[in-house]
Amino acid sequence: IYASYAASIVDLLDIHASPSACSDHRLQILDAGTGHGSLAMHLARAIASANPAPPDLPVPEFHSPSSELLDASNFARQQTELLASWAKYRESRRAVIHTLDCVAANSVHAEKIVRGFRQGLYWPHIDFHTARVGTWTREQFETRGSFLSYASLDLPDVHEELAAVAQTLLPDAKLSVFAPSISQIAECQLRVQTNNLPIYLEKVIELGEGISTGRIWDLRYVTPRARGKAPTEAAEASDADEHADSGDQPVDAPGHPAEANGQNDKKVLICRPKVGLRTFGGGFVGLWRKGIRPSTASL
Repeated sequence: IYASYAASIVDLLDIHASPSACSDHRLQILDAGTGHGSLAMHLARAIASANPAPPDLPVPEFHSPSSELLDASNFARQQTELLASWAKYRESRRAVIHTLDCVAANSVHAEKIVRGFRQGLYWPHIDFHTARVGTWTREQFETRGSFLSYASLDLPDVHEELAAVAQTLLPDAKLSVFAPSISQIAECQLRVQTNNLPIYLEKVIELGEGISTGRIWDLRYVTPRARGKAPTEAAEASDADEHADSGDQPVDAPGHPAEANGQNDKKVLICRPKVGLRTFGGGFVGLWRKGIRPSTASL
């Protein structure tokens, strides 16, 4: 994820981190797919104000991997006192970024980058893990229940991990998915609907060069209307489509004649940009929220 995309994702998540003295709740954020650590650092910048000031100590020396990636016991013996001081600080944090990568070498590389950026400015706020996101989230859920306030996924076959991540989200928590193809976001939404996951799609935006804040896409699975509608009905339906938000309920809600008659009950995909022309490159971000979609009447 490029830095400009990471900044857009953090803006979409709309993170509000309260100062440590104002809240007893620890804000916890999952970044699945560490990569080079770009998104992890942007997230850490957003939550750093919630934590007490880090100790005036050097960042512990990073044990350089050779044939073995990390020799934790040898590393601990070399810097016992320094590690103990940092461990005490980590326990006092009120906001934490958990960044995961299933490849240990990627996690090691990303931590080196974070440690080297402005003398480790954001390193104290990030915990690095080497694990598969599904395995890690299920293990955490067994011991802690739901605990994540935000989650961001940048993974291959990301739709396979949605169920495991969704159960660890707190009520009203936000989940973002970054993917290079709109069809991957569509696959995620299909998985959400098929498995009745407790999250709903708020918006889909396109990121790319020349798109300042992201272009909104309309992405929905709907039941087609019955053929042979009267012209006035078709015109009203077309007008409703044009003004429907990307998160609105499908046009044919339960009880529509087409559904009642058992006709055209197969879901189809609506996938198009809201405005403007096509652009090339970039990627797409889907934003889901934990909970029940609010009805349009209450908005």
